[in-house]
Amino acid sequence: MHIVAISSLLLAITTSALPGLLHDESHYTQEVLDNIHHTPYCAYVCIFDETYQSRFAPECNKLEGMELGACYCRADAYQYIVDQCVERNCSRGQRKKVLSDFG
Repeated sequence: MHIVAISSLLLAITTSALPGLLHDESHYTQEVLDNIHHTPYCAYVCIFDETYQSRFAPECNKLEGMELGACYCRADAYQYIVDQCVERNCSRGQRKKVLSDFG
């Protein structure tokens, strides 16, 4: 369950990191920003940790945009590590907030 929520958030963040990708679809950018702003701060350290990406999903390193986000969603080791990090850093209520916003 946590993995689905984190995957959704990661895909949204990855997509927002490439402004030209969704240039014609500005409402997607606003949705991504809304999702990030609703994410508890305690999860940021896990989601934005680039060492997790390179260590646990090296197969995704050469991809960009939505393909990159989709690759992280399919990378089981990466999803597990991010989920464990969120569990360590966030309270139960904060983890529920992540799940309810993105699950």
